[in-house]
Amino acid sequence: MGLTDEYETEVRDVPPDIITQVKNELEAGKTLLETATEETIGAQHVAWIGSFAGIIDHLDPNGEDFSGGSLRDKWASAKWFNGQSPKDKFQYAVVFGQQVALVRSILQGKVKVVKRKKEKVLRTSSSCVFHRRDLPLSEDLVFVLMPFTEPWSDYMWRKQIKPIVEEIDGLTLQCRRADDLFGQDVMQDIYESVLTARIVIAEITGRNANVFYELGMAHSLGKDVILLSQGGEHIPFDLNRFRHCIYSNDGPGYELLSRFLPGAIRSIIEGA
Repeated sequence: MGLTDEYETEVRDVPPDIITQVKNELEAGKTLLETATEETIGAQHVAWIGSFAGIIDHLDPNGEDFSGGSLRDKWASAKWFNGQSPKDKFQYAVVFGQQVALVRSILQGKVKVVKRKKEKVLRTSSSCVFHRRDLPLSEDLVFVLMPFTEPWSDYMWRKQIKPIVEEIDGLTLQCRRADDLFGQDVMQDIYESVLTARIVIAEITGRNANVFYELGMAHSLGKDVILLSQGGEHIPFDLNRFRHCIYSNDGPGYELLSRFLPGAIRSIIEGA
């Protein structure tokens, strides 16, 4: 399960001038082609075949790795030996042959290219315990996991976390938690919110079982997660490696949160 890109592809005619250019480049590299063996493959061969990347990009400007078998997708795949970077001359020779074959296929006059990238879709496995449906990623959604019954919960949510997130300069974000959801199945709502959120914040003070369960969902879905805690003793060993902020439930702690959260959120969004 997770985030996938979908592509609308089409087969296009290769312009005559491109066909001529490819023919000329292949002719110019005739000597290299004739000497490309396991014993002789070298930097010259790699550099020469790499020069066709510009033609590939020109023909399939919207394509990329894993773009539905388009020309650029095939070009990216041709650079690998059994799914890995080539490690010796034999493997480099095989990869060279794969790339040459793809370049020669352009001479047939038709190539598959990406017409446009569709909206990102989140797909779940058919064995998922929650109802399965494809959902768009909410680029502006920050979903918060936290206990509801602690004495500090409501204040931290309404007066600190939510306003800090939604008032970050230059960003327009929606900060939500489970009590903002009104579906009939609470866990289904939480699952879908975690699935579609751009960022998940988990307040793990008190080691609340529900919060940890939902945090596990977020990690398994590959979400960007920010951890908050009112003491280091609340952070299990396995979670120490993740981005977190230890704050106190008082004025200095609130000031720390007001600095930490905007910085952490910006680093995630701007680093995307």
